[in-house]
Amino acid sequence: MNVLLLSMPDSFEHMPTVAIRMPNGALASLAGNVDPHHHVAIADLVLAQSSVARTIERLVRELQPDVVGLSIMTFQRVTAFKIARLVRTLKPDVRIVAGGYDPSLAPEAYERSDDIHFLVRGEGERPLCDLLRALESGASVERVGGLSYRAPRGPDSSRLRLARLPATDVVPRVAIGGELPRVRASDSENER
Repeated sequence: MNVLLLSMPDSFEHMPTVAIRMPNGALASLAGNVDPHHHVAIADLVLAQSSVARTIERLVRELQPDVVGLSIMTFQRVTAFKIARLVRTLKPDVRIVAGGYDPSLAPEAYERSDDIHFLVRGEGERPLCDLLRALESGASVERVGGLSYRAPRGPDSSRLRLARLPATDVVPRVAIGGELPRVRASDSENER
């Protein structure tokens, strides 16, 4: 499969574009953990802020991705929806996966975007690899851990089937001066 991983072009004052010239480590980690027969490309759109649409158009035309992954922080959500719409306009059969802080913590915000098919909640290396395997083989994505997905049919097909958040309450969290509090979403919240 051809996979294109995109980081959003939005930056803020603590993340100036002049300083952001290093490779995107999160996307590189995702790319390094998929099966080697996939063709994966990474585009850090913060480096193309003046030509985002043209850059995406060129990448979609040249790479013909089957799957596009979006790495999203909360302040980048609106941009992510626009990019997902653009990608789906250019290549209607592409599958779009959103991951990062925002989809992990606010998955309900993505129900309104029919352009995004999957959300990865928590760390994405394993879910992305398993998702690509499922899509490639035609298998169900229901058993992919950490993956939220749209129901394939029915009256609630626009609702995302939410994955459980990672069990962070079982991992010790240590900080200077003592242990950090543990956080875990309630089971009822994740059973939607």
